[in-house]
Parts: sequence; structure tokens; C-alpha cells
Amino acid sequence: MKVKDLTKNEAVSLVELIHDTTFCMEDAKIKGLIEKLNTLIPFEMIGGVLSRNGSNERPQQMLHINYGYPDDFVNEYALRGYSASDPVAKDMYGIYGVSFWGDAINKHGIPQELLHLCHDFNLTHSLDGQGYSCGMRNAKNNEKGVILFSGLPRKERHETILTLITPHLHEAISRILGKAPPSLPLPPTLSIREKEILEWLANGKSTWDVSTILQISERTVKFHIDNIMKKLDAVNRTHAVAIALKERLIEID
Repeated sequence: MKVKDLTKNEAVSLVELIHDTTFCMEDAKIKGLIEKLNTLIPFEMIGGVLSRNGSNERPQQMLHINYGYPDDFVNEYALRGYSASDPVAKDMYGIYGVSFWGDAINKHGIPQELLHLCHDFNLTHSLDGQGYSCGMRNAKNNEKGVILFSGLPRKERHETILTLITPHLHEAISRILGKAPPSLPLPPTLSIREKEILEWLANGKSTWDVSTILQISERTVKFHIDNIMKKLDAVNRTHAVAIALKERLIEID
């Protein structure tokens, strides 16, 4: 993954998109996030599955994500449970990561019934292996899913962008569309100091700013941020803010 391969404008657009996902609180805005992402990478369709488990480990809630796939295809795919046998989905379900469809198809092949379904709807990119799977899971590991980006050839640039944006896109989709059932375990606990630091980060303050405001060393701020990221299973500080907002661990004006 080489962030330096992005142009300055692309890098700025990516940072702005991550910011937008962090503060996305309305269903109507998710389509806008997808459209902004589409200006960075030329995918044709997005599909996916997001599920939550209760204490009995059985899926209590499942959300099928669709931007561009034919509705009849999505309905049949869901009714027949093809996400369990789909080679571009099953290896990535429930983990953070990005994989190219061609690799998964070469490894597993495409089941005949799914092959026929893709042919029926002329989904040639799925059959040719042109696309990426992005696995997702939350900090408590009771929410798992995968987002599929169709129509993308293999490029390191695509993998870089998808690796950086997928955790944030997952949080936005989960927050807006995947309502947590009451039986889910309590979210991770944060100390008063950790919440203070997260709230300042959410308001755009740097490590130096936070150290000055709270009158502690930058080293101490970084120590707390590392602990916060571990507790929330976040990939970076912006992701930690997104998780904390979704779980209502912090509030911002």
C-alpha cells in the first residue's frame, strides 16, 4: 500500500471522504459517500452483506447493501444464501482486508447456480473476476460483513484507497442502517481522560493541540490514543473517533 502513489488532489479527496463518513448521521447521505468514492475509483456497482449476532451467536440481523445491482439479482442472491458459497465473499466475511476477485475465483471457482445467476443478469465483471472484496468486522466481533466493488481491474491504487476507506465506510453503514439490537454486549469502556482526548480529536485538534489544552505531554497524549485504538480495535485515530461516535462513547457539538 503506497499512499504516495495518490496525487495531491486524490489524497485531499480521500481525507475529505473519511471525514464525511465519520460524521455521516443520515441515511440519505450514504449515497453521497458512495458517489464521492466513485470519483476516486471507477467501480460500477457495490453490493454487500452486514450481519449482527446476539448472545447465541446466531445472526439476529442482516442487512443487504446494494448500489447499482439489479434488485431481482439481489433478492435471489439473498434468498438462496449465496454469500456463503460466493468465492468473492466467503473468504473475506468478518475480517478487515481487501482481496481481488480473480484470486478468489481461481482458488474456489464459481458454483454453477451462482454462475447461472450472474449470466442471467449479464454481470460479466463478476464472472471475469474484475472487482474487490472488502471484509469488515466491529470491535466486539459480533458484527461481520463484506462490501463488494464490481468493475475494478487489479491496481495497487485501488487497493490503497479501498484499504483506507473501508473501515470508515463500514462504520457509516453500520451506524445508519444497522440498528443494534438491545441484546448486544455493552461497548468498550473509556476513561474520562480518554474520552476528553477523543472529543478534542473529533473537533479536529492535533496531538500538540490536545497536549496544550489538557496540559499534558504529547507523549502522554499519544499513549492514550494508542490505548483508545486498542480498546476500540480501530485502525487509526479517525477510525477510533468514528467508532466512539457510533457507540455513543463521546458527544460533539
